[in-house]
Amino acid sequence: LHLNEDELVCLTGCDVTGEPDMQQEDDYAIGVAAGLFLRCGVAVVAVTRGSRGCSICCNDEDRFARSKALPTSWIDCTVKLNAMELPPNTIINTNGAGDAFTSGLLVAAMLRHTGMTVPVRGGSARKKTPSPTPDDAASAANDASFDLKSALDPSPATPSGKRRPTPYTLFMREHYVALRARCGDDKKAMFLRCHEMWEAESEDVKAMYARKLLEDLEDESDGAPG
Repeated sequence: LHLNEDELVCLTGCDVTGEPDMQQEDDYAIGVAAGLFLRCGVAVVAVTRGSRGCSICCNDEDRFARSKALPTSWIDCTVKLNAMELPPNTIINTNGAGDAFTSGLLVAAMLRHTGMTVPVRGGSARKKTPSPTPDDAASAANDASFDLKSALDPSPATPSGKRRPTPYTLFMREHYVALRARCGDDKKAMFLRCHEMWEAESEDVKAMYARKLLEDLEDESDGAPG
């Protein structure tokens, strides 16, 4: 099911403010609203949000078993993707944007289901992205000072004390709302579930997060004061 943000609000009555400082609350509201369709039997709900990107929520294993063409790696997944920023003064024609989005989503499902890959121009050799083990997660979650977002970052801290982001932390941040909705305040369960989801992803997806992280770091570098 593909619908835009206005259609989602109209059909479900969810409250989406669109304010920058209410982003987490809006993401949560969209996730809850999409969950209504999942409970009605929809396998995949995609909500496009214009300049705010899109949110995609997927149903459970039982529902996916009834649609053999859907990739099993999408089971119980929720992801938020930011819109691509275009150069200033770019002329935009949104005619067919929804159809193009749906086509891309269907192609992505087909490629993931069949195991086919699409070569990326200018891409380098892919390396397996490390992630914390379940044992590390269990021991960390038992610590009273356990911080989920920090623990999900296996990279060392910089001299300033700030941890370097990794593809895994980016993956976790995009799935945080769904993990919180699924596991509540059980941080150990959230960590273990996130680890399982990450390990179930293909190397193509992990490489995608690595590229996205590199783009984000380059954007931060370009915007840093000289």
